[in-house]
Amino acid sequence: MISGPGLELPRNGASRLRFSLVLKKFFWHAYDHPGKLIAASLLSASLALTIMGLPLALVILARLGTELACYREIRVAQMFRMTWRRIARGAALVGIGVGGAFVILSGLVFYGSDRLHLPLLSLVLLGLTVWFGLAFAAWYSLWVPLAFRYEAPLLELGRAAGLLLLANPLASLLHLTSQLIIWLFGALTVVGLFLMSPGLSALLAAVFTRELIGVYEPGSIPEDEETRTLADFLRPWRM
Repeated sequence: MISGPGLELPRNGASRLRFSLVLKKFFWHAYDHPGKLIAASLLSASLALTIMGLPLALVILARLGTELACYREIRVAQMFRMTWRRIARGAALVGIGVGGAFVILSGLVFYGSDRLHLPLLSLVLLGLTVWFGLAFAAWYSLWVPLAFRYEAPLLELGRAAGLLLLANPLASLLHLTSQLIIWLFGALTVVGLFLMSPGLSALLAAVFTRELIGVYEPGSIPEDEETRTLADFLRPWRM
């Protein structure tokens, strides 16, 4: 076993995480709190228009996602409450995220345009860059929720995110695919990029991380935490 920040992570073996349960809880959280998600999305999208506002946007989204994923009530005004420690943590994560994205995009442009004048080698390196980009996105989407869930050092949390990713490749792939769908939907509708995608993305990441951690902390999440079904959605008067 490998010790993480409050976790016990296995070196090998898949988890018992049911991704369908992640999607179920994500759906009901979004169903219960559309106004908060829209407010957080609009606010964070506005802040993200400036580089200085990115850390604040990340803190707001991470706080909202974490609180909703844990079934804790949070008012819109409470999303603005943040400490300098959280802002500094958000700035560090934004720097790493932007830096990683720049390196990956640079690689895609460089190898995609065959600057090496070696078509076969450029194609291989382009494919490796795509895979590295996907792995980075999956790792980063775990690291951010962990960073605002635990007070451990960022490097330790980054290591824990990497271990979770390696131990749960299929679940992480499903999570990343779901994230891409959220942002693709936002891009297709345009307005969704400002009103829904940021909040939904943060919520999904928080729910996924919480459920994944629950696999390694038996009993930390009640089995009957979410009992609503599709019938409750189709006939809401039953709830």
